[in-house]
Amino acid sequence: MNQNKPLSPYNSFIKFNLPLIKQNNPNLKHNEAFKVVASMLKDSPDNPKNFSSL
Repeated sequence: MNQNKPLSPYNSFIKFNLPLIKQNNPNLKHNEAFKVVASMLKDSPDNPKNFSSL
């Protein structure tokens, strides 16, 4: 991956939150933790799709 290219909001959210979910739920498989984080993104204010249009 190009080090000069910034992460997308999606990738940034996943990169930040996935380790937190895994740390708080050590028995979750990776794909289960990923699903939890993906569902968190759906309602997150960090998701650009959640910005209301003017």
